[in-house]
Amino acid sequence: MKLFSILSCALLLLAQFPGSTAGTGNDEYLSGIAYVSLTNAQVNPDENNQVIRAFIPTGSQSPKCLVTMNDTNNFAYGTVLFCGERAPSGFGGIPGIWISIFFPEPVVPNLVMEVTVKQEGARYYGSPVLCTGANGC
Repeated sequence: MKLFSILSCALLLLAQFPGSTAGTGNDEYLSGIAYVSLTNAQVNPDENNQVIRAFIPTGSQSPKCLVTMNDTNNFAYGTVLFCGERAPSGFGGIPGIWISIFFPEPVVPNLVMEVTVKQEGARYYGSPVLCTGANGC
């Protein structure tokens, strides 16, 4: 009975932990960190297919974010990335993290770019979508 009580309390605490819900099915959300796959679907054709403009809904309006590159099939010297907070009108004003990755030349047609992201106060991490100025990013 004591073990049941301890497990019940742990589950109740876990359910209230910020970032514990996963929009893309990754277990990393318990730490508030997400592992995200970006593809050609997030590459902006209006920028010569050289820039990823990915928006990930998180439910957070915090400007404090972090993004790191992991693995890719499109290695290029001079690749630059940054993140910022956005609440794009084209996606219902839901707040989240916006990732921009600049490549020195057009990306490969079968791009796969794995990134790790974190945004302070993120309640979940949704699927990444292309987000440009036309969408409010």
